[in-house]
Amino acid sequence: MTDGDHTAAAMAEGHQTINVTRREDKTTKMRLLQFLIKPFRPRLATARKKSYPGSPQLTAPRAVHKRCNVTERQVNDIWIYDLTPRSVNPKEGSPSPFKRRVYYFSGGGWQQPPSGGHWKFLTELTNRLDDTTISIVSYPLAPKCPASVTMPLLRTFYDSIMKEAETQGEHIVFAGDSSGGNIILCLVAWALQSPEARAPSALMCICPTTDLRHLDKKIIDVAKNDPIFTSDSIEGTANAWVGGDKGSKEWGLEDPRVSPVLANFEELKRRGVKINGVIGTWDVLSVEAIAFRDRCSEQGIEGEWLEWEGQMHCFPLVFPYGFQESTESVDWIVRTLSE
Repeated sequence: MTDGDHTAAAMAEGHQTINVTRREDKTTKMRLLQFLIKPFRPRLATARKKSYPGSPQLTAPRAVHKRCNVTERQVNDIWIYDLTPRSVNPKEGSPSPFKRRVYYFSGGGWQQPPSGGHWKFLTELTNRLDDTTISIVSYPLAPKCPASVTMPLLRTFYDSIMKEAETQGEHIVFAGDSSGGNIILCLVAWALQSPEARAPSALMCICPTTDLRHLDKKIIDVAKNDPIFTSDSIEGTANAWVGGDKGSKEWGLEDPRVSPVLANFEELKRRGVKINGVIGTWDVLSVEAIAFRDRCSEQGIEGEWLEWEGQMHCFPLVFPYGFQESTESVDWIVRTLSE
C-alpha cells in the first residue's frame, strides 16, 4: 500500500482538513532496536549536560562541515546556525538562491542542546530541500531557563526573524521535534495573537509534546510498549520546563504558552498556516498528539500527518543507521516540506 493509498483511505473516513497517512508495517531490525533499548529507559531521556543561563553556543560536528556550509549568528542574543549545501556556494554580493528558510528547534526535554542525531538529520534535510536554508535555533534551556524565561525571549526573537524574512523575501517554516515541536506550536500561536505579527507558511512537528498536563489515561497503556519514555519521565520534563515548585504561577501546565492543545489556533487557520506532523504510536506523547491533531482538523486547519503504528519517539532521527521506517519517514518529511 503506497503513501497515496494510505492518505486516500484516511480521507475516505470523512471530510478532514488534515490528511493522515497511516502506516502499520514494521521491520525486524526496528523491532530489535526497540527491544534492546527499552531496558535503559528513562535514562535515554535524561538530561546529560548542565544548563546555563542564556542561549548555548554550539559547535557543529566535523561531519556536518563536510556536507554543509555552517554560519553562526545571533538574533536578540539567541544563537542561530544556518546550514546550506556545500554544493551551492553563491558568490559574494550576488542574490541568495535560498528563498525558503526552516527554523528548527531540536528536542531534548527542553534541557538538552541538539544531539549528533539532530545534526545528521538536519544535514540530510539541507542537502535534499531545494532553495532552502536550515537554521538551527539554540534556545535557552531548562532548568536555568524555564518557559517563563525562554518563551518571552523567543517571542521577541520571533518578531525579529520574521521581519528579517520579509526584507529578504524568504518563505518561513518552523519545525521541531519533541519539546522543540512543542515550542514552535506554542510560539507561533502566541505570536499570531498580535495582528501585526507575520505568519510562517507551515509548521512541521515531529513527535511533539502537545499537552503538558498528561491527563489522558491511555498514556499508561502506551507506556507499556514505549522503549524510551515512561509516564513519570514525561511528567518530570514538563515540570522542569514550567519551573517545578519554583516556577511562576502564570506559567503552569495549563498555560497555552506551554500546552498547545489549549492554545487558540484561529489565527493560524485564518492566515492559512499549515500544521504538519509525524508520530509513532509506541510513543506515550502520541496519545495527546493525536487528540491535538483532531482538534486542529475540527477547526479547519490544514496539514499532512504521518502516523506510524508501533514506532517509537522521534524515529525519523535514527535514519543514519539504516532503519527502513526512519528512512521512509525522512522521505515523507522532505516531500511534505517541498510542497
